[in-house]
Amino acid sequence: MTVTDRRRPTWVWVISIFYAVSVAFSAFSYYVVYSGKFVLTDAQTAYFAGLSVSDHLISAMQGLLGMSGAVALFAMKKPAPYLFTANAVFGAGVTVWHIVSKGWMQAIGASGAVGALMGWGTLIAVCLYAWRLLRTGELT
Repeated sequence: MTVTDRRRPTWVWVISIFYAVSVAFSAFSYYVVYSGKFVLTDAQTAYFAGLSVSDHLISAMQGLLGMSGAVALFAMKKPAPYLFTANAVFGAGVTVWHIVSKGWMQAIGASGAVGALMGWGTLIAVCLYAWRLLRTGELT
């Protein structure tokens, strides 16, 4: 059996679909927030008003890192764990920066913080899974 004949593990499909849906949801969220179709709290309004072009570019770069990791994972390629890990490290730095300087915690509230923690847990699990696939030789 050649590498191209090998089936992708179920978790690779799950992660790939999750990332595709996440990208679509993020794009929709940006549209909803910036179109004015969603009523924001004062803290959310202040947070979004305080974001610079650089902040938006950094967000896009973080999204591209995650999606690149998902594409590499779907293709069963070795860069996947590196891309996911870079996304996690970069994202952690950006999150700390936004907590300290942008009022991120006030903007997302308690329920948003729970969602963010779940997202971080998912990203860590994806990183660990991708590294395991690399270690076991499943990524080429």
